[in-house]
Parts: sequence; structure tokens; C-alpha cells
Amino acid sequence: MIIQNTPPGTIRAALRYPAFRWLLSALAVSKVGDWLYNLALAVLVYDRTHSPLWVGVTTAARVVPFVVLGPVGGVLSDRFDRRRIMIASDVIRLALMLLLAAAAAAGLPIMLAPVIAALATAASALYLPCVSAVIPRLVRDEDLPGANAAGSAVTGLGIIAGPALGESCCCSARPPRPSR
Repeated sequence: MIIQNTPPGTIRAALRYPAFRWLLSALAVSKVGDWLYNLALAVLVYDRTHSPLWVGVTTAARVVPFVVLGPVGGVLSDRFDRRRIMIASDVIRLALMLLLAAAAAAGLPIMLAPVIAALATAASALYLPCVSAVIPRLVRDEDLPGANAAGSAVTGLGIIAGPALGESCCCSARPPRPSR
């Protein structure tokens, strides 16, 4: 239960708003998924190639579109329906993750991994600017510091929880590699 008489500007005060709690929950799922995907992508590429260079290329393919398209994301999040952009971004990324899983299962060439990674990052370039723009509309001005802190905390926890979940679910199920 959320107590209504909390000091303004705190995370607890920000959690009084049901719409913000929904957004925070969606952000948590998205961030855990992003970091779970980061781990799975690196493991996939390394398992297939045994090359740190390929892992680096794939990681660069994940970063470069965000650097290039990040500013565009801010502009577009101000011009279009943010909710639709966030949903579309996650649906596109889900489709790309399913495509990556299918490519991995089918043993398709590993050079598809950086291409899919770049496309997924391009699709996500609009997501965070939309979240940042939506938060002030969901909470009162005096509770905005707490709301921003909650968003940052969820993002940080996603960085920890995503790889931890991936390691516990996926990597521990793999047989150990023989020593050379």
C-alpha cells in the first residue's frame, strides 16, 4: 500500500500516481529485457566465432545507431504520440529478438547478429526520450525529482537484473566448454 502523506519529491511520493507506476513497470521490463539481450547477444556471437573482435563489432553495432539517432528520438518524441512510439519501439524490438533467436536456432550466418543488433538499437532510439518526456506529465512538479530518481533506479537495476537473469537461466544450462 502506498501512503498518501509522503514528503514531496521522494520516490514514494512519485509512486502515488498509478500511471507513473505503470510506466515504471514497463520501463523495468524493457530494461531487464535490454540487458538480458545484451548478454545473450555477446554469448551468441562469441560462441559462434570465438572472436572478441566479432563481439566488439556487434557491440559497436548496438551503440552507433543510438549515438546517431538519439537526438532524432528527442525531436520525434515531441512531435508524435509518445505512448504509441514506446509501444511500437518495444514491439519492433521484440520482433527483432525473435528474429535473432530464429537465426541463432537455424544456424544462420553470424553476420546477421550485428545487423539485427543495429536495427534493434535504431528501434529503441525513440524509447528513452519518450519516457523522459512522459514522466513530467504523469506526476506533479514537486514529485518530479522522486519520479526521475525512480526511473534511474529502475534503469540501474535492469543493468544488474538482466544479465543476472540471463546467466542463471541461459548460460548455466549450457554444458561446460572443454578445456584446451
